[in-house]
Amino acid sequence: MILSKINYTLAILIIALNLVILPINIIMIMDSKSLFQSGMDIVLFLTVGNLSLIPAILTFFKERSKKIALLFLNVLGLLIAIPVVYLIYAMSTIQC
Repeated sequence: MILSKINYTLAILIIALNLVILPINIIMIMDSKSLFQSGMDIVLFLTVGNLSLIPAILTFFKERSKKIALLFLNVLGLLIAIPVVYLIYAMSTIQC
């Protein structure tokens, strides 16, 4: 019971963070010039953050919400997504 609540909470946080990450990643991939200006490492981190969306969505199926593996993947995805969102915010506030 408590495992599924923790899993649901982490999944909702990951989905909310991906609402920020996903559009930025799509814009960077569509604009080929920005890939080379900002570097491929940013796109790599954004893509890994987007891939954490898969176990977050799988959490909402009843038979999978109590799995320890999904909890581990959601924690890992959250640990990746939070610094990525912070770096996006930090890069957008830099004054040149």
